[in-house]
Amino acid sequence: MDDNKKISFDVIDDDSRMFYQSLIVYIILIFILLVMFIVNFATKEYSMVKATAIFMGSMGLNILLHCLNGIPRRVAEMLFVIEILTLFTYFIVVGKPDGFSILWTSMLPPFSLLVFGRKYGTITNGLLIAVLIFLLWIPAGVNLLQYEYTNSFRIRFPMLYISFFAIAFFLESIITRTRKEIEESRSRYEYLYLHDALTDIYNRYGFYKVQEELFKQKDTNRALAILDLDYFKNINDTYGHEKGDEVLQTLVYTMEKVVGDEGMVCRWGGDEFTILFYDSSNSINLCKKLIEDVRKCRFNFEGKTVTISISVGLVSGTNNNKLIISEMAKQADSNLYKAKEKGRNCLEETSYVVPEE
Repeated sequence: MDDNKKISFDVIDDDSRMFYQSLIVYIILIFILLVMFIVNFATKEYSMVKATAIFMGSMGLNILLHCLNGIPRRVAEMLFVIEILTLFTYFIVVGKPDGFSILWTSMLPPFSLLVFGRKYGTITNGLLIAVLIFLLWIPAGVNLLQYEYTNSFRIRFPMLYISFFAIAFFLESIITRTRKEIEESRSRYEYLYLHDALTDIYNRYGFYKVQEELFKQKDTNRALAILDLDYFKNINDTYGHEKGDEVLQTLVYTMEKVVGDEGMVCRWGGDEFTILFYDSSNSINLCKKLIEDVRKCRFNFEGKTVTISISVGLVSGTNNNKLIISEMAKQADSNLYKAKEKGRNCLEETSYVVPEE
């Protein structure tokens, strides 16, 4: 298949997307913490210097674990929840400088939704909301505060945080829904690209995509048949293309019934079809049966009984002979024309001929 006819459907799946989103969040947090470390050091807020340094180191550990597969990545996520809730609780309690540090908690809604998704991001935010309500609204929690927030601030800030979370959740829901619709559209496009619209079997592009995997297997016999309907143009010209489509659909139904799990049926173009047999040992018998079963098909067009027939070119070989699918198709097509020259409604079969270097 020519490179200019190939199409790639590779997209970032959900796992990969979450991996990169989390990694970016960790990197952004480290950058913010580095800046705040410098600011706190310059303003001699040494308790905050220690807190930002510890959290910056933990973010570095998170990145290291996050880049590993399996359990370490899950550990990184659990650590992130513990670290972020611990740090923000500390910020709420100490309030330094001048009650500003509590405002950093507003970063959690978008960051947690990016790292954990809506379900676990909501749980993480719910935990911090509970912390805010306990420390700012409940007397036992208020007594733990080292900074004296105004009553107005203590009443309003949890509601502000909940508003931030609601907006972040709404935006993440829109993004999730949009991403899902894009993925569904991509899947539909891929299916339409690889399948024939009329018969719903693989088209030529789908055939090439599937056979790439099949021909990677070694020491296996393969066979390729190319066939077409005899005098199909006469049916279209006499009864119309709608009746011609009916004939093609019946032919595909018959092909799939005969071939079953022993091969892959593909519409090569027009009234021409291919069958890739996974094992060549029974390919000749199946092709002969297909010719017989197609001949038994009957159509009632304009009060007339119409029969059809096919001509088949078949080539078989083994991967030990360095099978090249394009060369197999070329040889099968040559056999098809020989079958037509013999009078149609028959099979012409040869073994695969290794092309000269």
